[in-house]
Amino acid sequence: MIKIEKKTQFSTLIPGNLIKLKITAVGTNNVGINELAYGIPILVPNAKLGDTVQVKILKVLTSKKIVIAKLVKILKSTSIKNPKLNLQLPSLTPGTSLDITINKLGPNATGIANLPNTYNNVTKLIIKKPLITIGEKLTVLVTRVKKGYAFAVIDILTTSPQQKSVFSKHLNKKSDSIKGSKYTIVLPKKAKRYLKHIVFKVSNKFQDKMAGKILWQNQPIFLKSLVSNTILFVKPSLSAKLGDKVQIQITKFIKLNDYNVAVAKIIRLNPISATQKKALVRASLRQMLRNGMHYGEKAIKCNARMKNFVWVRKKTTKFMYNNDQSQIKNIKSVISAQVQQETRIDKALTTETRPLIKKGRNIINLLKTRRCLNKALSQLTKYALKGKTFLFVGTKKAAAGLVSRAALFTKKAFFVNTRWLGGMLTNWKTILKSISKIRPILKEKQIIIKDILEKRHTIKTRLIQKALLLRKKSKLMLKKGKQLVQMLKMSSNMSEFFEKTNLLNTKRKEFVTKGILLLEKQRQLSGKQKELLLQSQTLKMKYTQLTNNYRQVLNNLMISRKKLRELKGLLIVSKELQLFKQQAKQDNKNLYMVSSIGPKVAVLAQNPTLTNLILANPPKDILNKMIALIKESRLVNKDIKTNNTNLNLKSLTSTKTLILTQLVSKFNLFVPTIKVKIKNLQTYILTQKTLLNKILGLLNNVKNKINLYLIFKNKIKSEFQKIKQNLQMLRNIMRVLRRKLKQISAQKRLLKFLPKLRYLPTPAYKIEQTARFLMKQFVDPKMKYPMDSIYDEKLSRQSKKVAASRKKKWQRLEKYLGGISNMTKIKEKQIRNNVAIIIGQQEEMNAVRECKKLGIKMFHIVDTNCNPGLADHFIPANDDARNSIKYILGKFLTRIRLAQKLKIHFKKIKTKKTKIKK
Repeated sequence: MIKIEKKTQFSTLIPGNLIKLKITAVGTNNVGINELAYGIPILVPNAKLGDTVQVKILKVLTSKKIVIAKLVKILKSTSIKNPKLNLQLPSLTPGTSLDITINKLGPNATGIANLPNTYNNVTKLIIKKPLITIGEKLTVLVTRVKKGYAFAVIDILTTSPQQKSVFSKHLNKKSDSIKGSKYTIVLPKKAKRYLKHIVFKVSNKFQDKMAGKILWQNQPIFLKSLVSNTILFVKPSLSAKLGDKVQIQITKFIKLNDYNVAVAKIIRLNPISATQKKALVRASLRQMLRNGMHYGEKAIKCNARMKNFVWVRKKTTKFMYNNDQSQIKNIKSVISAQVQQETRIDKALTTETRPLIKKGRNIINLLKTRRCLNKALSQLTKYALKGKTFLFVGTKKAAAGLVSRAALFTKKAFFVNTRWLGGMLTNWKTILKSISKIRPILKEKQIIIKDILEKRHTIKTRLIQKALLLRKKSKLMLKKGKQLVQMLKMSSNMSEFFEKTNLLNTKRKEFVTKGILLLEKQRQLSGKQKELLLQSQTLKMKYTQLTNNYRQVLNNLMISRKKLRELKGLLIVSKELQLFKQQAKQDNKNLYMVSSIGPKVAVLAQNPTLTNLILANPPKDILNKMIALIKESRLVNKDIKTNNTNLNLKSLTSTKTLILTQLVSKFNLFVPTIKVKIKNLQTYILTQKTLLNKILGLLNNVKNKINLYLIFKNKIKSEFQKIKQNLQMLRNIMRVLRRKLKQISAQKRLLKFLPKLRYLPTPAYKIEQTARFLMKQFVDPKMKYPMDSIYDEKLSRQSKKVAASRKKKWQRLEKYLGGISNMTKIKEKQIRNNVAIIIGQQEEMNAVRECKKLGIKMFHIVDTNCNPGLADHFIPANDDARNSIKYILGKFLTRIRLAQKLKIHFKKIKTKKTKIKK
């Protein structure tokens, strides 16, 4: 009784229905929850605890076992607060984090923490944690609030690493959400094997590739978790090898210490690339267009639920103004025109997406039909593998013939193609009685028709095959026979014929021996060639190294020579300065040192009488070099006395004094250092020159060796070419010899068979025509069986009037129930396991209702005037065109037949295994 009540309650949970609820709990983001009223939790956003609410159902997620609803009305609002507690205290809401201590232990590794005088709606907190103990302090996140108590989970962000390690196993349960994720990978060639699995670590490169190429299906979380410390265990199947491209599916995901461990299975070998997939999609869409699947019903008849599967126009924001105000005479008419324009503008701006209509008809979106068809086909194959029977329903003119054929080819199927009688499934007992009246007649008919068709088919195939074979053979034989006779006439003796055969055999043996010798030579040469290649590669490597060294030495030489020139120039400057100082002493001239030529000295320089007394600084380039040299030697005296900086212009005029910068004057001190540097550079240059000479010698040796190897290589190549040419010559000769020997053997046979040969000068299509004609004229008249004689035999004892009325009744029953007659072999419970394929929902509404009542799974070909909500699986397509129905039924048929063959194959394998075990 409880199960029946739950089923009835669950049946009311249909999208669009209104229900009354009481909110028993509140979850995160202020989502109200009703847990037990309908046997499945119903989520209502923006609902308060304890309120009785009217709700509209939006979605029923059977996979997650959740119903999502929308709040319509609050029927009763009751504030559930404990009267014993203080109302001034705050209320606990989901998502708040708390620091608590566990006071009690509950069942299934749960702990209870008391919250006295803290919140006005909750007094207890229930936490689930493995290895929980009394007095343990935890930081907790509230997940759900109920009347007087709340549920919480351990907050991972604030917990210590010691606590994390304790409940790490508990957190691994969340990894169940990663299960089922699919992606394509290339199995690494260097992967290791552990028991029945291929094991490899996911590197960063692997991750980058996957982020670019892999097509994740509904699992974006896994991409984040698949870091460099993830280990993949892939179970090899579908004869996959290392280095193959495969599509895998995650079956398990566990976190062990610092590593993420994922177990996967191989789903596909060499999955299709994106370009190939696009090409397939385009091809299928073209076929659909050719078959006219995109034509819908009239736009007036369009069902609201079919609007999602119809082509839609782009959103319009354009609008037209009527500026012809010249015709408006009165002020009232002007105002009314303006108002109309404003309303038009508002309408134009607020236009939503409109369906594309052509010639008053909607056009179906074939991309969506393709998706629906693929889903339906995958589900259909599953049903066929389980061994379910199929019921084809289609009473339209376009579908009637196709439905009967499809049912016959599927073998385990039934059909209704004339008229669906009321209660065909629900009132099965009465229909069984009416079928029992026709059953003996149908059995007799089936046996007769089966025998006739089998015999006819075998006779026809034999006739055509024999005729075609005779035609081909006779043609060839006659041609060859004529040629042979002419040849024999030309040749004088038969002895020459036999001598030729012996010569050919001897030549063949000689050429075979020559070929073997040539092949041995080729192998030897290939070995030598490999050795030469290796040696040449090593020499090339040496050559590159030597060239690099040569360049480096050259650069060093150039730099050192440059430095030598500079140093020599500086030496000359220093010598000249020494001479200058000596002359100044001889002439009794005072040398005056200045740190830099400042403004006072500049004033002196303007005086023409004193210009000869000031010694100018050398150019900037030379100064820079001098400074660099001083820095290198580190002899610059930082504490230079600046007493002589104050110049007396009067003293200058009275006594002859020469003004010099301190840098120029002190440069003489560095003459010995410059000489030492010059000597060092000269020795370095000599060593570099010797090195260069050595490298050049080595390079010449390497070049000579490479040239020798090239000569050897060319010789080997020429020998190879000669051998190849000889081998090709031998092969051609051998082929010719074989042909000649075969011809001789065939000629001998022909000579024996020539007198019996005849020729059939008819093409293949004419042979088929003749076969049909022969079947109609001679075979079919003999095979015809009068079907009315079956009725006459049964009604031979009855009067003519009764016989005629009964005959009509039986014929009518046969017309309506002939397709379901084999369903009598199945039990009533098995009828519910049928899978119905319905074409033309509007015409077959009785069939749809009956199938829904019995819980039969349905596949509908749905047009724009149909309701897809009535079907379990639907294909939006044109249900009036014969070609579109043919296309869909053809796809169904191929999948069903393949699944049935697979099932038989698996059964055979199982039986073999059981026999082997016994």
